[in-house]
Amino acid sequence: HTWGIEAQSNALDALKKKYGLPARSHSEKMKGLRSRFPVQYAEWDAKDYSVRFEGVITSVDWGRITLATPRYMQLRKDQPAKR
Repeated sequence: HTWGIEAQSNALDALKKKYGLPARSHSEKMKGLRSRFPVQYAEWDAKDYSVRFEGVITSVDWGRITLATPRYMQLRKDQPAKR
C-alpha cells in the first residue's frame, strides 16, 4: 500500500523510474473523498508480470501498487464476482 493522495506523485515517479512510461494512465477527480487533487492511475505491462498503480483506493490516505502475473489476472477474471 501507499500513503494515498499525499504520496501518489512520489510513488508514480518511482514506478516510472523503475518501469518506464506506463502503457495506460489517467487521472480523475474522486467524488465524495473531499480531495482537491485528481487521483492518478497507471499500468505497465511486462512479459511475465504487470504493475498497476492506484493513487487512492478506499480513502484519501491509502493507495495501492499491485504486481501480478498474467495467469493470476486470468484466474481473477474467470472467478465469479463476490457479492
